[in-house]
Amino acid sequence: MDYNGKEKRHFVRAEYPCNIYILTAPLHTIKCKTDNIGAGGVKVMIDEKLKISSMVGLELYLSDKPIACKGRVVWVIENKDSSVKNKFDTGIEFYQISEDNRKAVDVFVQSLT
Repeated sequence: MDYNGKEKRHFVRAEYPCNIYILTAPLHTIKCKTDNIGAGGVKVMIDEKLKISSMVGLELYLSDKPIACKGRVVWVIENKDSSVKNKFDTGIEFYQISEDNRKAVDVFVQSLT
């Protein structure tokens, strides 16, 4: 499918570096910060290549209390620049998230825009 310049996202996103834990397997956690966030998901830069369509656990820290949900990896772009620490630009869609948590993320993002 070709990109025609139209935005496909259903939710507004904001550039915001909040802490996030990505749980990829039992006892394996990736700690990083978001590049941007919206009520539909997050973009992160990490040093591991996650498999597209794989399911992950997420703990997102917008405040002291984490928002926990499941996510699905929807895209991965490898950065070939050797000077970049985190090589994989990764988009994760919120998959199983309560409506209260989705609304909390949306209200937070709206406050930033």
